[in-house]
Amino acid sequence: MAGRVEARLGNDTAGITAARRHNHYTGSPELQNALTAVALEVILEHPLHYILTIPVGVYRLLIKVSGGLFWLGIGWNVLLLGLACGGLWRLVATRRWLDALFLLLPSAYFVIGTLLFFTSGIDSRARVMVTPLLAVMATYGAQWWLERRTGKGRDLV
Repeated sequence: MAGRVEARLGNDTAGITAARRHNHYTGSPELQNALTAVALEVILEHPLHYILTIPVGVYRLLIKVSGGLFWLGIGWNVLLLGLACGGLWRLVATRRWLDALFLLLPSAYFVIGTLLFFTSGIDSRARVMVTPLLAVMATYGAQWWLERRTGKGRDLV
């Protein structure tokens, strides 16, 4: 990739090897245009590979954590996502359309936008924008789960 970007810019590519990565950060408009053009070329040359990287991106974006509490973090994120899905389902089932859309649309915008542009090359930092919305959805999901467990049908939220 680095070789293709440098070639597009008209630079010498003799010293570029497969070991050279992540050397193209924010730069001139010409560099940004070259990066975009090469990325689109690669995506169009390998659309199936691009699509197959999306599940990896979903895992890295919404589930994966780093550090010593790896498994605890994954468990927490899976629980959060499960409760968020349950909460969103509950909002739709009770016809609270405005609440559901308020939570779903920004979440979908950030998640889909991130996955379209970064696919598997992203990490959990991109989750920061949707975490509060996921937490609200998870609260609705937890409330629904507690009501089912206790047999009480009252609306706590």
